[in-house]
Amino acid sequence: DGGDLGDLLPSIFGGSFLYITTCSECFQQTRKSEEFMEVTLPIADDVGLQQNSSVDIQRCVDFYLDPEHLVRDNQYFCSNCNKKCDAKRELFFKKLPPVLNVQLARYVFDRETLAKRKVKTKVLLPNELRVPFIVSDSQYGKKQNASFANSGVEADYVLCAVQNHL
Repeated sequence: DGGDLGDLLPSIFGGSFLYITTCSECFQQTRKSEEFMEVTLPIADDVGLQQNSSVDIQRCVDFYLDPEHLVRDNQYFCSNCNKKCDAKRELFFKKLPPVLNVQLARYVFDRETLAKRKVKTKVLLPNELRVPFIVSDSQYGKKQNASFANSGVEADYVLCAVQNHL
């Protein structure tokens, strides 16, 4: 028996995220793990509207991992407070695969036109990509300022293929 072929692709491309959402009122944290076979990166929007702009894919990874602030119309329902509250949602790579399959999200929803808009920002592809991850989710137990900047744990990936849909 050569092993279970059903496990072949997950063993090569499979990883997992950890989402930690912290209520801004009571500081209760909720955690959710999610498995992935590919990572869909938004193109960092700090340059997205400039004509002939470019961004490095490393910036896209960093942008993807920036904490998201859930406020106004996008508040989080806190089960402890029993109401919608402002919150901070953080995304961590919990398990990284041997081969990281990255897809760029070239389309965004434009709230003004209520339609999809193509992001034409040029994405620069260096030879290496550094992806921070946590060793265990207990590493960020009850810390309110959980941050990759403090973890110091990164995986290095070498860019080996690009597929361009025209």
